[in-house]
Amino acid sequence: MLTKQELQLGLSQFTTIDGWYQHCLHQFVFTDGVKWLCDRTQCSGLLTAIAYCQFRIKLQYRSLELFQIWHLTCSEDGSGVLTCKTPGTSKVIVCKELDSVDRSLDDLTLWLVNGMLLLPNEHRSPCVLQ
Repeated sequence: MLTKQELQLGLSQFTTIDGWYQHCLHQFVFTDGVKWLCDRTQCSGLLTAIAYCQFRIKLQYRSLELFQIWHLTCSEDGSGVLTCKTPGTSKVIVCKELDSVDRSLDDLTLWLVNGMLLLPNEHRSPCVLQ
């Protein structure tokens, strides 16, 4: 298991989007940075939770289909809380409890932009804007 510092250092290397992968539920694609994160922390359940929430977002919050901010916080007992907030506000529109989370993921933020799940530092890539 990686320490939080090792995880942050590893994630910082992803500043462009070179490749992407289709999530098994076909709700979005995800970048090399997110794949690296999943490979190192076994957090595929996190991606599945975000994918399942897309059904609710499409029904109730259509304005969020283009840009979503996902944030994960972890507890000492290994559980976590995943939230989706409205960009530019602190309004939480989805809050989901996760039973088992790698504690190195505490305070993790992912963005879902135009159907692509990515690390915030990967957003500068023009590939996301196409």
